[in-house]
Amino acid sequence: MIYLSICIPTYNRSNYLQDVLESFVNEPEFIETDEIEIVISDNCSTDNTESVALEYVNRYPTKIKYNRNTENIVDGNFEKVLSMGSGAILKLNNDTLVLNKGSLAPLLQDIKHCYENNLIPFLLNGTMPVYKEPIVCKNASSFIATVSYSCTWIGGFCISRESFQKIDNFSQEYSLQLVQVDVLMRLLKRGCEFLVIPDKFYQSIVPAKKGGYNLPKVFLTNYFKILRKYLVSREELKAFREEKRIMLFKFVLPWIVTISNDANKKASNFTFDISDYKKVVKNEFSALTYLEFEFTFLIKFILFSSKAFLKSIINTNTV
Repeated sequence: MIYLSICIPTYNRSNYLQDVLESFVNEPEFIETDEIEIVISDNCSTDNTESVALEYVNRYPTKIKYNRNTENIVDGNFEKVLSMGSGAILKLNNDTLVLNKGSLAPLLQDIKHCYENNLIPFLLNGTMPVYKEPIVCKNASSFIATVSYSCTWIGGFCISRESFQKIDNFSQEYSLQLVQVDVLMRLLKRGCEFLVIPDKFYQSIVPAKKGGYNLPKVFLTNYFKILRKYLVSREELKAFREEKRIMLFKFVLPWIVTISNDANKKASNFTFDISDYKKVVKNEFSALTYLEFEFTFLIKFILFSSKAFLKSIINTNTV
């Protein structure tokens, strides 16, 4: 029986994809059992992604599947790659997400536990070290309070094949670039229970270029739009208010500070658009929260710049 489908949507990252595939195929559980498969959906890449993928398909024809879209369907590729999976649990896997050596066995054990207990796994991958044991979340408010903005990470997203086949219009929030969050909320509102797993199974490769979208719009405007639709009870609204502040100050603010400093470099690693972040924050928060945000940004920006400056001096003096 196939318990786990590793579903990899990819575009123009053949070198990273090869590292990801290699990290799985060398695990004993992949080699010695028929409980895991890998499915790859190529979003019409212009590099050699197809040849890399087909090399692995030829090596493991019963365990790896490959599809090439005739055009780039952007986030619609999440639904496409999940639809290719045959496993009881379908897991999205970034094309930059390399499995740690020896991690497939405990991951598979958690997947089997979820299947046997009618739970859907969600992987935090060590991002919240405060959690030492898996946590069962039975509703949307407890889930958001537990995982916070980690719910936006596709590498943590899993869905049972049964739930995937039953859900209507999977990609209905395609335009908001957070299809996965909308699906998670729908599952929770329908009574699905999640097992939030804190363990670190993966290492993420930092790509040469990261971004390509409007960061504050996606993670503030769009994210909040989705949550507003589903978090409506008193308990849920409380969780939503808390999540808004967490997303703003713990996620978006550090990114804006980093990108603002990085913008001064000639070889920037980031291609995020943050040009209208002040307008977005003003639209989503009170005037007092906006002032708090601006003040905090200024302090963090100065500290970030000072550390970078001191580091450059130290490096210069040690050459």
